[in-house]
Amino acid sequence: MSTDPSDLARWAAHAADAADALYGPPRRPLGELVAALSATYTRSREGIAETVGARDALQARLRFFFVRDLDKVARP
Repeated sequence: MSTDPSDLARWAAHAADAADALYGPPRRPLGELVAALSATYTRSREGIAETVGARDALQARLRFFFVRDLDKVARP
């Protein structure tokens, strides 16, 4: 996998399509979903268990974290 922006954009589009198919469209802007999940991971860790099947958390994971981490796991 390359870090070419067009490759990442294609993966992001595929991830968004998958997220829509699995969870429906996001109920809030992606930035808000990512910020909320990030805050749970880093500040209010007691709420992590509630994020496991939460639709908003799944949206953030698939649309943002998956795409961001793809290159990290593809290279090794």
